[in-house]
Formats: sequence, structure tokens, C-alpha cells
Amino acid sequence: MFFIKLGISVTLSSQLRAALAADSPAAAPPAVSPAPSGSALSLDQSSGISDVPSSQEQTVRVSEIDVKSEQSSESEDETENPLPVVPPHCGPQTIPLHMLLDFAVQQTYHEITVLAELMQRKSTDQGEQERKTSLLHFAQGTRLQYVRLVALVKWLRVSKRMDICYSIDYLLDLQAQYYIDTADRLVAMTRGDLEMARLPEYHIAPAIDVLVLGTYNRMPSKIKEAYIPPAKITPREQKNVTTRLNQLIETRLSRLSTGIPPNIKEIHIANGIATLLVPGEFEIKVTLLGETEMIKWQLLNVKILVEDYELGMGLPLVHPLQMNQIHGLLQTRLDVSANPIKEAFFFLHSFCVSLQLDVLFCQTSRLAAGRLRENITIEKYDTKERVLVVGYWVKRSKSKKLTVGQVKYDAQYRVQIYEDKEDKRGGLKVRHFPHAPQLGKLDCDAGMISMDRLLSDTFLVRCKERVMRLRRIIEAAEPLLEIKMTGFSIPSLQLALLPDSTATEEMLTVSVNSFCGKVLCDLGMLEKDHEDVLAFGRALYSSHCSSETIRSYLKKLRVAIVIERYRRSVKALPVLERKETELNPFVKEVLKNSPQTRIVLQYLRSENYYLLVSFVPDDEEIVSTNLQLLECEEGRAQLVCLDNEEELYKMPVRDALRQGTISFTDETRRHEDCSREQALAFAVATVEDRITYMYLAGELQKKGKMASSRTLLLSFLLIAIALCAVSAAYAPRNIRGVGDVPSMFFSPFRMMGKRNQFYGLFKKIRSNEVVDY
Repeated sequence: MFFIKLGISVTLSSQLRAALAADSPAAAPPAVSPAPSGSALSLDQSSGISDVPSSQEQTVRVSEIDVKSEQSSESEDETENPLPVVPPHCGPQTIPLHMLLDFAVQQTYHEITVLAELMQRKSTDQGEQERKTSLLHFAQGTRLQYVRLVALVKWLRVSKRMDICYSIDYLLDLQAQYYIDTADRLVAMTRGDLEMARLPEYHIAPAIDVLVLGTYNRMPSKIKEAYIPPAKITPREQKNVTTRLNQLIETRLSRLSTGIPPNIKEIHIANGIATLLVPGEFEIKVTLLGETEMIKWQLLNVKILVEDYELGMGLPLVHPLQMNQIHGLLQTRLDVSANPIKEAFFFLHSFCVSLQLDVLFCQTSRLAAGRLRENITIEKYDTKERVLVVGYWVKRSKSKKLTVGQVKYDAQYRVQIYEDKEDKRGGLKVRHFPHAPQLGKLDCDAGMISMDRLLSDTFLVRCKERVMRLRRIIEAAEPLLEIKMTGFSIPSLQLALLPDSTATEEMLTVSVNSFCGKVLCDLGMLEKDHEDVLAFGRALYSSHCSSETIRSYLKKLRVAIVIERYRRSVKALPVLERKETELNPFVKEVLKNSPQTRIVLQYLRSENYYLLVSFVPDDEEIVSTNLQLLECEEGRAQLVCLDNEEELYKMPVRDALRQGTISFTDETRRHEDCSREQALAFAVATVEDRITYMYLAGELQKKGKMASSRTLLLSFLLIAIALCAVSAAYAPRNIRGVGDVPSMFFSPFRMMGKRNQFYGLFKKIRSNEVVDY
């Protein structure tokens, strides 16, 4: 194949020379004698180079050649071209002449059209000058363009002479390709077919034995290795070898003892193998394969002790193929290092630190996408600098610089996990911003590093720190407020807002959410979503919380507790709490000047009467209570203030019946041990009794039998007073709410039976069942 291609190349080169000689001026008859002044080189058919005179004779010959070439152009086309024909896609790119002419005509037409449209707009003297200039430029540009086309058409007459250059270029490329293919084929034959064609090595020694001795005593060692097993090592020899290896390893390690890092906590030598352990990072096994000093340490096994039970389920974190690559690279470093043990430590220590940092990053990413979503953020993770910065207790804020919908996350605290560049032997270190004692740390020696555990320990310390700061802020705002610290794992504050608060549900609990750092307030007596409780928590969480704000919220919460107490105390009474939106519109004008914090109680038996209990924060009484009676009848509302409690609790019923209105003027003293809730219950019952008496007196007046009925009513009242006196005489004196007021009138539950009697009588009068007394 090689000789065939070589022959083809020789034939092609001869063809090239023949073609060049046929088209060159050297094809004319040579001169008799060359000019001594100078000569030029030209190709010949035989040698390819000849001396040609460069004087006037050369010019004459060239002109003669041109004339002859023009006359015999048709004959040259018929002669056979020795060069190969260039394929269509291998030569230079061409364009048809008619297409080129079409382009020129279309461009000229376009320019004429544009010029005609522009000239119509130029009618002034200056426009006339511009029109002439435009026509001149157009005529000159068009003339140059068509002159180029004429020159191109004239050049086409002699363009066939350039075709031989394309053929020569193609011929040279073809020869170069033949040489490359021949070389590739020879290399393939050498590496493939000729590999099995080598001559075997001559066995000189067996041939001499056969020729001299006539026998063949030596067998190849391959036969022995294949069929005869080696002798086994005895236990004694094995023990001696391992003991000697242990001595050699101890000697070599003792020489390197000054350079062995202190992080290697355990070095165990047994059975000719030295095991070096760095807790939480790696374990390697090395040995020696000889006794000379030139023998290098042989690495037997590498074990990575970094584990991840949160994501990896305790499985190996390094792939076996990666371990093989690490093994090979470390063995190469051991062979060229002056202190192999130190080199192995720094190499594997650097790898384990990077692996631990990557494990922490994966754990943090999972926490940021799962349980602690929007509460922690990864601010920086750089594998080159080996640093991981995690921000926690994130605050979301909107900035004007951000686009619509974007939220800026600002971390209140940060934890940085990094490798100290100055301490190459140390592991990962933790730095907290801002710094505080007893914050979370990493236990790298155990190998099972956990970002969740680190953040949990840090959250616990930060919660205690924030709770203590809240306690100082509240104590500064309310020095006399009783504050207790409760809880150990989750610390919280308990605030006794009222002096008589003993139940746990009346205590305000202030704690910190360990996940997001927000302040949580809880008051068991109130609802979870109470507006004042939530607002107080937001105020404590904000960085601009003043003492005035805290005092105002504490006053609101005290009022809320008292209101809830009153609501619970009147549940068993014949009243129903109403919302102000359910009242008539004209009632709002009457209540316009009363305090905003109030409750409205409607009497079930007298639906036109409402008892308004308003609450106002007071420095002395903490919360002061005002009672008002509202009467709504026929589009008319009347508001009676019951500020004087004594006139409410004490008044002869006879005076109330005589007056026919609800007016309390008599003054008596009230027992001091009566609580607010009992006082409200008594006020509700008393007002209901007075309303009943007033209705009874009104009905008697309507019947016109007031004189006869008054005797009957007075008799009933005298009997009731006598019974009250008897019960008061025998009643114990330590009962709360017992004073000069008769017990049956003081307690709403004791009065219930008598009140029902009067109400039954009132119903009979309304139905005309009572005639006269």
C-alpha cells in the first residue's frame, strides 16, 4: 500500500511539472546563449529549472507567447490537462455573472427611486443646488460601479489561466493527505499486526546442554510457579518476622517522634502494622517491607471517621473510588516526604476538615429548607477559605432600594464556623456574633458533628439572655411589679398584674420562641389571639420599646383581666352581655362621653334597662369601676350614674315605691371585705329589684287602687324586713359581703326567692288577676 501511494505521488509530481512547463514561457524554444547581465529561473519538463535571459528578448518572447496563446486558445482547450480536476466543493467559491449584474441593476434602480423622492421636496434655490450635487454623486458612483463590472468582464477572458493554480493547490493537498494516510497505516500495522510477528527469544542455555550433554536438565521457572506451590511459612518464622517488623517500626517512629503531631492520640503497633488514630477524623495503617533505611513506608489502609447520622444515616461519606484515589495520592506523598507521618497527618487532616465543613453546610441547607425555614440563612460558604457563616433569628424587612415583592432578610445573630489558618493542626472552630458565654460548640472529636445540636444549644443561651434583658426592661418600667423566673430548659417570666392575683391563669407569661426569637405573651384568662396581649409581645420584640409603652400595655392588660373577672361573675345572674353595635343608634350619642373600655349588661326580665360597667386605669386602685344605668324606651334614652355605691346598696324600698323612679339617696356604710365581683353581682340584683318595684308601683297606680294595695305591699315588706333581721342576727360575721344590709338583699342568690315572689305578683297585676286589697 505504501509503495502504491508513493508511486501515485511521483506520478502526480511529474504531472505538476509538465503542467507548469506547458503554461510557462520556458515552453518556447530556448535561446542560443544566455545574456551575461542576468537571468531568471523557470521550470523545465526534465529538470524543472533553467536559465532564461531577462533582457529585451524575454519581453519579445512573452509577447509572442501571448499572441500564440490567443490564436490557439481553442486548441489548448482540446489538449489534455495533466492536472487532476478539482471537485465542485473543493475549489474557491464563485458567483454567476448574471446574478452579479442583477444585483448591480437593482441597486441602481433603488438609488434612482430614493433620489427621485428626495428631489421632490427640494424646491428652493438652496434645494436646487443640493439636487445638482446629489445627481452628480449618483452619476459618479454608478459610473464607478459599472466600470468595475466592465473590468471584471475583460478579466474573464484570461481567467482560465488561474484554474491551473486551483488544480495545483488541490494536487498538493492530495499528496499531503497520501503521506498522512501512509504514516497512519504504518503505525497501525506496527502496533497491531506486527506485534504478534516478533521472533521468540532463543534459549541458548538449554541448546548448549542438549548439544554437549545430550540431556535437558533445566526447566522454565514458569512451570514451577504454576504447578509447584511455595513452601509455607512456619508459625515460628511468622512470629519472628512480625516481631522484627514491630522493632523496625518502633525504631523508625522513635526517630520521627519530634515531628509527629499531637492530634494523633493513639499509635498501636501489632503484627508488623502501625495504626495511627486521630479521633473524629481518620485512621491509617502503615508498615515496612524491609530492614534498610531506603525502604519507604507502605500505606495499607485509610479509614475516614467523619460521619453524618442526620443526612447520611451513618453510611460512608466518601465513595470507594475516591478512597482509592486518596490512597494512591497519599502513598506518592509518603514516598517523597522526609517525615511521612507528618505529611500523612496534614494531608488527611485537611481533607477531613473540608469534609466536616461540607457536612455542616448540607445540614444547614436542609434546616433552612425545612424546620427552620425563614428563620436561618446561609450568608457565606467558601470552600477555599473554609468558612461557613449562618445567620439565625432573621427579621424580614422591606427596603425602597429593592424591587416590588422582594424582602430583605437581616439576621440578628450569627455563628461562624471556620478553620484557623494560623493553627493548621486545629480543627473547625466556632465564633458567635455577638459573643456571649456558654454558647454552643462543635464536638469534632466524636466525629458525629451536628448543626442542629449547635443551633439548639445556641438558641437556649440566646433565649435566656433575651428573657433576662426583658426582665430588666420591665422592672425599669414597673419597679413594684412582681416578676418570677420560671422554667429551666425554656425560661419564661411570670408577671402578677393585680395584687390579689393568685390563680395561674391571671399571670402574664412572657417567653421567647427559640426558633425565630420572637417574644411570646400568654394570659390564660384571655384568648390566645387577644389584641392587647399580641400587641404587648410585639412591643417587647421591637428594638424601640420605651417605658411609657410598657406601662400603657400593662394597664390595658389589667383592665382586660378585671373585665374578664366581671364577665365570669355575672354569668349566673339574669343579665346578658350585649355588644354596643346591637344597641339602637341614638344610644351611641348618650354613651359618647363615657369611657371606651366598658361592658353592657342587659336585664333579661326588663329588656329596656342596661347596666353599663366602665373601667378606667387608676394609680391607686389599679382599675376603677363606674356603674351607669341606661333606660331605653320609645326612642328615648336616659342615663343614670351610680357613682355613689352606698346609695345603690342602701335604700328603703318604701322610698323607691313612693318616688316611682330609680333614684338612690339614702346613705349607709358598706362592708369593706366585699370584693368587686360580689359588689357588681349585688348591684345587678339590687337594680333589678328596684326596677321590679317601680313596675309594681306603676301598675298599681294605673289600676287606681294604690291606697288599698299599699297596705298589702307594706305588709309584705314588713314581713320581709322581719325575716331579714332574724337571718342577720343568726348569720356568721366572717362572711364576705355581710354588713348592715340584710343578707337576703345583699346576696343576689339569697334574694332570688323573694324577688321571684314579687315578680309573680307583678305578673298577676299586669294580667288583672288582682282586684283589690
